[in-house]
Amino acid sequence: MTATDARVQKKQDRISLRATARQVDVIDQAAEALQKNRSDFMLDVAVQEAMRILADRRAFLLGDGQRDEFLAMLDRPPMEKPRLRALFERGNVLGR
Repeated sequence: MTATDARVQKKQDRISLRATARQVDVIDQAAEALQKNRSDFMLDVAVQEAMRILADRRAFLLGDGQRDEFLAMLDRPPMEKPRLRALFERGNVLGR
């Protein structure tokens, strides 16, 4: 979603949180430092963190040596796994 999409989309869902007075104070100070209101600040930070967490599960960085080792593993022919093959041949857990 681009920034333009976010501006055009109407906010309709509500998120409620409980927080200590200290947590609210810290959040308010940070929001004020960025000249944002509490809701906008919290939503921006939550979305950024969510995107970081999801990206961490979709992409990873490797050094040259690690990359070469990884690519070599991908290029290797698959290893025969007799116990795994037997498991698949057995059918599902219910024996059907």
